[in-house]
Amino acid sequence: MTNFSENFKRYRREAGINQDELASRMGVTPQAVSKWECGLSMPDVTLLIPLAELFGITVDELLRGDGTAERVEVETTTTNAENHPCELCDESDLLKDDDTVRIVMCLGKRILRAEEATKREPILIKIEKVKTKDENSIFHRLFEKDGKVELSVYGNCEIDGDVNGPLQAGGYVNCGEVNGNVDAGGGVSCGEVNGNVNAGGGVSCSEVNGNVDAKGHVTCGEVNGHAHANGHLTCGDVSGNVDAGGEVNCGDVSGNVNAKGNATCGDVGGDLVSEGDVECGDVDGDVVVRNGSVTCGDIDGNVASQGEVICEDIGGDVATRGDVTCCTVEGDVTAESVTCDTIEGDVTCEGNDLVVTGTVEGDVRANNVTCQKIEGDVEAETVNYVE
Repeated sequence: MTNFSENFKRYRREAGINQDELASRMGVTPQAVSKWECGLSMPDVTLLIPLAELFGITVDELLRGDGTAERVEVETTTTNAENHPCELCDESDLLKDDDTVRIVMCLGKRILRAEEATKREPILIKIEKVKTKDENSIFHRLFEKDGKVELSVYGNCEIDGDVNGPLQAGGYVNCGEVNGNVDAGGGVSCGEVNGNVNAGGGVSCSEVNGNVDAKGHVTCGEVNGHAHANGHLTCGDVSGNVDAGGEVNCGDVSGNVNAKGNATCGDVGGDLVSEGDVECGDVDGDVVVRNGSVTCGDIDGNVASQGEVICEDIGGDVATRGDVTCCTVEGDVTAESVTCDTIEGDVTCEGNDLVVTGTVEGDVRANNVTCQKIEGDVEAETVNYVE
């Protein structure tokens, strides 16, 4: 069971998925996931294929691993490394002569390239403050707040501590705060990031003060930039656009929202396009729902939906195959049935009822009409005017 527990933990972190999210997707408790990783139990055999598919590996790799080496731990504390440079670094064509701190993995005398190192166990890095009188020292800039240096890890890495500068890894990253950009070939799980995050897997961070671009799911706090995920996206407020290959669940979004699944959010400062149901606050642009319903506050633009539309005021046209319930519509309405206060354009109810407590300023075509006043032409079986 030891091989499985180590493999499972490794592949989960590479995918950038936390224990709670994985438990929810597999229909088990977080405690069960914790027991799998601690080697106290095994998942039900029916879950092995879904788990392997989630991690993008085979069941055999999940159970037996890929024959990689043991973990390598690097403790970045007070060191004489600056006085004793590695001869391999001078001879390798992989490394540039700059101020980047590179942590590499060697097989014999050969430095493994990033794509080779990521197939092995992660490099464990413990970051502690270094006491040095040389303020120009790379180690001083790495650990002190008044200077930055880039850290590059040729492989997967688990960092105990914060990184005071940009962080690059060939595989997945698990660390504390990062005072710069994070660029990883796998998933990213960390604290606050004061820069952009680019991940080949999922992203799980407390807050990102930049853009997020992930090949997997995104789960984080506020994003002070654009947020893109090939999977689901769950976060706080987003200061830019949101684009997700799955569902979106977030706070206010300053830009546009594009979701391949359901979209649940606060106010949206641009357009909102979704393949599923939409539930949000006010929308400053258009709302397009290709396969679902709309429940919103005010919408400044047009609304196009395949399902029911429930909102406050709409500044444009409404076209849906479902029912419409709203306050004021400044444009035309085409729906199954309509219940509104005031409509400033034309209304077409596809064979059903129109109920307007106020005035319709355009033409009306419906089966049964109940309203206060119609200023245009009326085509209906019955019309009931109310005060």
